[in-house]
Amino acid sequence: MQLLIDSTKLEALLQRNQDYIGYKKLDQSCNVANALFVMYGGFSASPETSLWAKVIVIIVGGFGLYWSGCAMVKAIKNTYNADLLQHDIENLNEIEHPFSLIAIKDTFNKYSHRYLLYYDNRWGLNLFPNYKTQVVEEENVANIIKRLSSDLQVAPELITVERKGFELRTKYSVSDKVQKVYEHTLYQATIKKLPKKLQADSFMIGDRKYSWWSIDKMEADEDIREHNLDVVELVKHNII
Repeated sequence: MQLLIDSTKLEALLQRNQDYIGYKKLDQSCNVANALFVMYGGFSASPETSLWAKVIVIIVGGFGLYWSGCAMVKAIKNTYNADLLQHDIENLNEIEHPFSLIAIKDTFNKYSHRYLLYYDNRWGLNLFPNYKTQVVEEENVANIIKRLSSDLQVAPELITVERKGFELRTKYSVSDKVQKVYEHTLYQATIKKLPKKLQADSFMIGDRKYSWWSIDKMEADEDIREHNLDVVELVKHNII
């Protein structure tokens, strides 16, 4: 998982929890044992040891026992641990939209130069197929194959997927009308024995319209140039 975190927010989180980070029960129990050992040394010192030396050792051991005892109680009461800290840090992540972008070329042609796009009604744009990125890479690839198989009505065993690039980008969301941080992971999907229907310049599957576009055509499209040119550039520089 990629994280984009404001350093000020991270510092505030660590400061709020600084009294709880590092208090391990085993460590504090050892400190208590050491303090008791020091005090025992003061009480059991040889008769030749001066009274003041014994008192000082006992006082030092007593202070050590007090502070380590307090830390031990805090460690016992506190349930904050590394897993909770990780969860809190991940919640600071400003990446709201981790998406996997899928580039599918028209390999059914002798000279492949076009990519499959679909028309997205929310954005009002022709976009590369995309799915929300799963945290584990293997699960993400499996999800991409499953979704492509369903959306394009192609058997999953005919689809192979290869990771090609990654990009973080702050851009304007046309659908939500606000600036958002997008995490784009680019994959190239290859489909063996593409059905004839999918080889047409444009086609419908269900209520979704697909079409094949060259990079030049995308770059010339006014809407794509205004709202999605960064994705076109990502594909252009990572897919041969």
